[in-house]
Amino acid sequence: MNRCRHAGSGDIPQLVELGGRFHAKSHWCGLVSYDPESTARAFSQFIDAGHVCFLLSETDGKIDGMIVTVAMPQYFNGATSVNWELCWYSENPASAFALLKTAEQWAKEHGCSVAMTGAQENEQLPRMARALGRKGYQPFEHHFMKELG
Repeated sequence: MNRCRHAGSGDIPQLVELGGRFHAKSHWCGLVSYDPESTARAFSQFIDAGHVCFLLSETDGKIDGMIVTVAMPQYFNGATSVNWELCWYSENPASAFALLKTAEQWAKEHGCSVAMTGAQENEQLPRMARALGRKGYQPFEHHFMKELG
């Protein structure tokens, strides 16, 4: 059985492990190392922040996905709150969009009128773009990254 719920401090060890698996599959892997201790500190801060939604998904009691979003006013229109996705990863395709939907509900409850998410630039991007399009998301901007080392 699959369910989404808010993350708690007791979930941090499993979430740090899941974060390590996400990092290993992401573009970040070649740019920055994964530090479980700093990840645990960041996750703890996310859990404690009122403007951050940190959700996890579980299947049969095992954490298999997470999403972190933040509610904030858009700088050029403080009346319009935006929900920005900071991290979204799931090892279970059924959990991925359940997490997104639950985060959207949280965002509405926190006064957000816009939700934004991203997808990594890899072979899955066309599939993710189609899936997000079916959920009502439209392409908005393209991010670029440069290593400063």
